[in-house]
Amino acid sequence: MRAPPAVSVIVPFLDEERFLGDAIESVVAQTRDDWELLLVDDGSSDGSREIARTYAKQHPDRIFYLQHDGGTNRGMSASRNLGLGCARGRFLAFLDADDTWKKRKLEDQVELLESEPEAVLVWSPAEWWYSWTGSPEDEGRDAVWWPFDEEGLFPGTRAIASLILAPSANTTPSLVRAQAARSAGGFEEGFRGMHEDQAFFVKVTLGAQVLATGSCWYRWRQHPDSYCAVSIRDGAWLWQRRRFFSWVAYTLRQAAVTDRYLWRVLEEEWTKVEDQLPGESRVGVPRRLRTRLLTPFARTRRTPVEPLSAPARTVELGDLRRTEPVSRDWGYARGTPVDRYYIERFLGQHASDVQGRVLEVADDEYAHRFGGRRVALTDILNAREHPRATIVADLASAPHVPSDTYDCIILTQTLQYVFDVRAGIETLLRILKPGAVLLVTVPGITQTGDPDLGDSWYWSFTSPSARRLFGEVFGDATVEVTGYGNVLAAVAFLEGLAAEELRAEELDEHDPAYEVTIAVRAVKPLRPTVHD
Repeated sequence: MRAPPAVSVIVPFLDEERFLGDAIESVVAQTRDDWELLLVDDGSSDGSREIARTYAKQHPDRIFYLQHDGGTNRGMSASRNLGLGCARGRFLAFLDADDTWKKRKLEDQVELLESEPEAVLVWSPAEWWYSWTGSPEDEGRDAVWWPFDEEGLFPGTRAIASLILAPSANTTPSLVRAQAARSAGGFEEGFRGMHEDQAFFVKVTLGAQVLATGSCWYRWRQHPDSYCAVSIRDGAWLWQRRRFFSWVAYTLRQAAVTDRYLWRVLEEEWTKVEDQLPGESRVGVPRRLRTRLLTPFARTRRTPVEPLSAPARTVELGDLRRTEPVSRDWGYARGTPVDRYYIERFLGQHASDVQGRVLEVADDEYAHRFGGRRVALTDILNAREHPRATIVADLASAPHVPSDTYDCIILTQTLQYVFDVRAGIETLLRILKPGAVLLVTVPGITQTGDPDLGDSWYWSFTSPSARRLFGEVFGDATVEVTGYGNVLAAVAFLEGLAAEELRAEELDEHDPAYEVTIAVRAVKPLRPTVHD
């Protein structure tokens, strides 16, 4: 068997047939040749998969093709972790599939890192590479930007502060000691495509030394389809940067870092990002909710149908004598949906549970609204790829989400989309920390006409079904179930009326035969629950 190489090069890729060959060739052309190249396919559907496999066949002893189980898409961090798990070198180098290296990248960086045994990595700048297009307008635009003002060995906290001060600092050009990367736990899989390299940099450098050099060996290709460019264009970049700062603060607290300069830099840069966010984005209002709130009222109003003549002493149905509801958008265009009134009432009653590291689905609005300063860090779970998602997973099958991680999980109106409900609840139990709290709401009496997700709406619930489902997984003693609603609230919700169109006493009256929303508070036992 061939001796382990000095450097393991990890290149994750997703549909990069246009540039992947250039990236691979820049590794093959290195002046230092004791390397291995790990090409990690993150669920590609274009020709990049065949490009990677072809190179692996041509160089079977040093180029290797990897993919996730089932060929799924897991994101940049998970893909780099897959490469890290297979790497044999004592040093790690990272290259994005649309970028390239200069020929002496490995030779010079290995020499530098070997000359400074205290350093866990060598950090060098990236060239903003515009001229790759060959267009006259891009000539002369290339530039090298470096966050340090001098070279040398620096404490990790100084390096992290420089990283935070540089919004576009790219840490991918680094060369890292493999043992330091593994000791730090690898990449944070909650960062799927933005700031994943910077989060890794923070983990590796905390409590360590960083060697900074102004020499540049990395060409960062600037093009409109890059993840960074798309995030800026879609308006997700500021939100992602806010998420990164939140994670940094959480990580520094966990590590008991007291460096005042670093904390001041983090606070100032985080404030700048918050000031640039639209007002509604500062509380995390989901995009779909914003769309519904802006929908003109006139689009959802219906012309009343004249009631038929009726015998005396019957109920006057008036505008409700119709087969078409007043509104099909749950009441958003008219105000607050009735079920949201109950959801927010439930969360308000248990606001003290919302603290520490919190997981929420689709958005982190409720975590911040009800947890406030008690919340140290949020993760956002989505079943599909989304700019705001830090975790993409089906709750019924999510082995990649780490166990014993969350202090609180907020799961509103989600389990109706999970066909294997029990498996989903078991996942929630697994990923909660012992003693942590799950706050869940599920639909009772409801429409199922969501235009985006109607085909995958599988279930409605009752208080007894929720009590049994959660009791069998969490243990009966740790589960509290609360039902909300009555016949008037149910009719209003089915018609698409808003909570503001009813009086508080009408909404707050509870009739267990007409529950609109069922809420569950469950606590993970400190010891595993044993079932017969």
